[in-house]
Formats: sequence, structure tokens, C-alpha cells
Amino acid sequence: MRWGVEQSRNLMTVRAASQTGMENVVKTIKTMGVGDYPPVLSIALGAGDTTVLRLVNAYAMLANQGRTLKPTLIDYVQDRHGKVIFSADPRACEHCNAPDWDGKPMPRPPIRAQQLMNPMTAYQVVHILEGVGPAGHRNRAPGSRAAVVR
Repeated sequence: MRWGVEQSRNLMTVRAASQTGMENVVKTIKTMGVGDYPPVLSIALGAGDTTVLRLVNAYAMLANQGRTLKPTLIDYVQDRHGKVIFSADPRACEHCNAPDWDGKPMPRPPIRAQQLMNPMTAYQVVHILEGVGPAGHRNRAPGSRAAVVR
């Protein structure tokens, strides 16, 4: 599967989507917030329209072990003394602005994100996608369309 994605083999992608069932594919795409599409095989090749924000957020959810994320432009703002004066995250964080902070890692609020995908599935998709890009280009045969010219 990873090799097929690295090599951009459309037939492999369509066959995997067909065997999985396009209903399952479009259900997952909708769950991840990318869009609502009809269950046709061309969607497996990226034929649907979406926004950059939705697509990047879906990739971020994969990296977040399949948990929901709400995209924000600014996560938080601190004053010059490290006190958080604005946070896009509305969850309470006890002792985050403690005046006696001892330099240890900042306390983190509990995770309340909804699990949209099995964490192992999200990890496997991320692993497959790691082959795409500069590392994947080095693995391509010389003279192929996607070979990197140096």
C-alpha cells in the first residue's frame, strides 16, 4: 500500500477503495470534515472539491491520533512574564499561570477531543504518507515522471 501511494499508482488506490467500499470511504472523508461526496470511485483519486483549511485539518487530525481538532489562527498569547492573557482553548488549566512555577513542563488540560478514527488506523495512514515527498522521491526509479532532478 505504501509503495502504491509513494508511486502515485491510481489503479491501486481505486482498487483499495473499491474493495473497502466507497460508502465507507466517503463516510470516513465526511467524518474527518473534508466534505460530503457521492460514493463514486473518482473520489478516491481526489475528484471532490474542498478547502485547504479542511484538508490541512484532516491531516492534522491524523497526526493527532485520529482525534478532532478545531483550527485556530492563534493558540495563545502570553505577556512578557509568561502569563497567558488569551487562549483559544476554553478548557480550564489549573496552575497554568501559577506565580510559583518552577520551570517544569507546563500543566496540560485533559484531552476532551472526540475520537473520530481508530488511533492505529491514523498511525498507519501517517506512516503510509511519510513515503510521499522528499523521502519518497528518492525511492522512485530514475527517469520516472516524478523523479527529482538534482
